[in-house]
Amino acid sequence: MRDKALRIDMEEKPLQMIAKTVHGLEKVLAEELRAIGAKEILPIRRGVRFTGDKEVLYKANFYCRTSLRILVEIFSFRARYEDQLYTNIRKFDWSTLIGTDNTIAVNAVTNSPIFSHSKYASLKVKDAIVDQFRDKTGARPSVNPTKPDLRIHLHIQHDDCSVSLDSSGDSLHRRGYRQGQNAAPLSEVLAAGMILLSGWDGKGNFVDPMCGSGTILSEAVMISANMPAGTYRKEYGFLRWHDYDQELWERIRGEGEAAIRKPQCTLFGSDKSPIAMRVTQRNFEFMGFYDLLTLRKIPFDRLKGPEGGGVLITNPPYGERMELEDIVAFYSMMGDSLKQNFTGYKAWILSANPTGMKSIGLAADERIVLFNGPLECRYHGFDIYEGKLEEEKE
Repeated sequence: MRDKALRIDMEEKPLQMIAKTVHGLEKVLAEELRAIGAKEILPIRRGVRFTGDKEVLYKANFYCRTSLRILVEIFSFRARYEDQLYTNIRKFDWSTLIGTDNTIAVNAVTNSPIFSHSKYASLKVKDAIVDQFRDKTGARPSVNPTKPDLRIHLHIQHDDCSVSLDSSGDSLHRRGYRQGQNAAPLSEVLAAGMILLSGWDGKGNFVDPMCGSGTILSEAVMISANMPAGTYRKEYGFLRWHDYDQELWERIRGEGEAAIRKPQCTLFGSDKSPIAMRVTQRNFEFMGFYDLLTLRKIPFDRLKGPEGGGVLITNPPYGERMELEDIVAFYSMMGDSLKQNFTGYKAWILSANPTGMKSIGLAADERIVLFNGPLECRYHGFDIYEGKLEEEKE
């Protein structure tokens, strides 16, 4: 309701913002931000700092495929002990942002010997905010950890504290097209980043031979269609802010949707799991692209790449998440299948298992460090061509 809208003044320009991402995708995200008009772009660990106006803020949430959330910094300070954290948070006039009828949530990330427990730091921030309201009005905002009106982020590095507002709400990897998921699904943000890192132009054959619930294939068809990452998403944190500009937001959405084109690719997915195949089918039916997808319940070693070459991107089992009796034999099979059945393709494989990757028996042209959740992975690119291929070297 409008009487619960958040009173956030975004007219002062430029806004100081941070886009969070997966480790290894910082440069990819920086290019996405540059494309929407962001300024003063600076990649940092698992994020990108940038500046811009309200239009850039909205576009960053709507367009950026490799962003997890967009934070707007509102103030910073130094705190060398716990009471200083509480005092500085309480000094800020929170009534300019929320009222007692609003709900809040506080998330903290700490790297400090002073504040070693992030949950405790979050609690101190929450206490300072609600105590300010209670002393002034006798009432206080409520806490809603899942769907708050305002999500507040605290970042502490040693004694440097930064307070930001989360403009995204739920993580931006939640695109809105999932109609179900398989075990251990790949993040949409990581899948999109893998495709962008591959340099794929959105045309021709695109194959995922172990597609699971189809996340890589789904992100690929959206890229080929020039479809904004937030096309199917309905909720953003900034929609509840007092200065929400409905006309601007509708214009941005309208321009993005008008630029959607017919995909110029043909997608092929396979998996040995019939449950995963059904989930992929349902996702593509929801998106309206099922006519572009060929799905086959077939093991990798029996799959032959469509003629004409193309791109293959996949996220095979690592051995840590799924039971696999012989990871070496499995990865060796992948290498043999690529050589025999995917000549003329550029193949990209993400794995956290270095022993397995050595067993592929192909020389990687590119190796990129990425994180899949907590797992450090290597993203290997292979050019598959006729003739003898040298064994991969470290």
